[in-house]
Order: sequence, then structure tokens, then C-alpha cells
Amino acid sequence: MPGSTYMLAVERSTPVGSWALFEGADFRLARPLAASGPRSPGWITELLSELARQGVAPQEVQQLVVGTGPGSFSGIRAAIALLQGMALPQGLPVYGLSSAAVLARQTALAVRHDTMAVVGDARRQRLWCAVFRLLPDGRLVEARTGRRPTHDGDDFCLVDEEHLSAVIPADARVVTPEWERLGERLTRMLAPGLLIPGPVAPTATSLGALLHVDREAARRDPVPVYLHPAVA
Repeated sequence: MPGSTYMLAVERSTPVGSWALFEGADFRLARPLAASGPRSPGWITELLSELARQGVAPQEVQQLVVGTGPGSFSGIRAAIALLQGMALPQGLPVYGLSSAAVLARQTALAVRHDTMAVVGDARRQRLWCAVFRLLPDGRLVEARTGRRPTHDGDDFCLVDEEHLSAVIPADARVVTPEWERLGERLTRMLAPGLLIPGPVAPTATSLGALLHVDREAARRDPVPVYLHPAVA
């Protein structure tokens, strides 16, 4: 539509990537990303070609948001680089929201349970965990502190498997974006009924929706969430 402004959301933290287009505050369309590797230019060409088919000119895309993980560093970096390239000619900001927060909100809405713990494999014999609470107005807060997420490593804790239950509140359900790797182990670790079974992934549609309800929490100039300190 002439004169419209659009938001583009790109989520590449998991193998099940996607992008979504919003017209103003309204959802317009979403597409899965090509199954090619994140470093392959094929998915970028596909995305830009679809925008052209939809009649959306690059200068009409005024808002850009990316999922920052934890997850595939190469996928996240490729998504950030694409959006930074789109933002540069107009000097637009690129926003980042953690993919774990996106998945927590997405799942909380789907299962109608407001407290969600998102768990993933941090390697080095550890798990990462972030616990969020969905507020009635659609925003997320950290379950323990009640504050807005920072959408960086501060939202997460690293735990050994045997200590996972100690960091999950009694009223939380648990979801993982790494079901194939962790599903069986988490099923053994957690009390019956806590774990939401099956593979799930944060979507670009949910990413854009979270930005709409709480832009102030988003990070500008995003980088991938990194959970381990640098080794000297």
C-alpha cells in the first residue's frame, strides 16, 4: 500500500528460521527461511525477492528487529548483517530481542501459562536457563526480579544438569528450543508435567509481536547472546 511503513523481523537462532513482515502494527505475512546454511546467500535472496513480489520497497521498511539467541551464532550474525545493511542507507536502528524471551512469550500465549522457563544446551557440561513471566499487557518480565529483560547474557544463568530444578520456580513450565538434543534428558530431570514436550522454535512473527508490545526493552545495535566469558 503506498505510503505504508513496514517492520521486518528475522529469526535465525535455530535451524527452523523464519522472517515476518508487519504493516504498521498489523501482521502482513511470514515465511520460513530456506534450509540452506546460514552463510549461504540463498535465504537473503529469497527474502528480498519476496519483499519485491509484495510490492514493498526497501525504503518503506522502517523498523528492523532480529532474534539474538542463544542459538546458532552463524545464523544470528547473518541475520544481523542483513538488517544492518538494510538500515544503513536511512540511518535506521536495528533492534535485538533474545530468542529465548521470544520463545517464552510465544509458548506462554499458546499454553495459557504465564511463567515460562526456557532451557538450552550451553555445552561445557552445562545448561542455560532463563525464566520469564508474561504480564496481562503482553510484556515480559524476569520472573525473579520483576524487571524488564535486558535481552543479553544477564537474563540467563548457567547450571549443571543436577542443579537445573533449583533455578526453576515452582509455578513455571519448561520449554526448550533444542528438543532433539535435550528432550530425553530434560524429561528425566524434571518433575512430570513441567516440561512442554516436542520441538518448538521462536518465530519471526512472535519476535515482531514482542517488539510491538515492549520496544523500550529491545537492544539497539544487537549482538548474539553469548553466555560464556571470553578465555584469555
